Amino acid sequence: MLWDTHLHTRYSGDSTAEPEDMVQAALQHGLDGICFTDHIDYDYPKEPELFLFDMDAIKTFCQSALVWNSVYSHRPRNITVSFYRTAF
Repeated sequence: MLWDTHLHTRYSGDSTAEPEDMVQAALQHGLDGICFTDHIDYDYPKEPELFLFDMDAIKTFCQSALVWNSVYSHRPRNITVSFYRTAF
């Protein structure tokens, strides 16, 4: 099994990548799974506005991950999409 277990998307302040584009790239590269590790850094010293918490965006992201698992699990090459959540 080959996974990429550390991906940041536009939901983190340090990336502009669209999550579904990353899913597509993982499929194209033959990965078995990916794990989004977007984060919120309240105490980021240089640009704290990059990591503001937007609950609506996080809900949309989580709902999308469920859809991607459903859509992409029936492809010739299956992929699992997961995300890591830490306690707040």
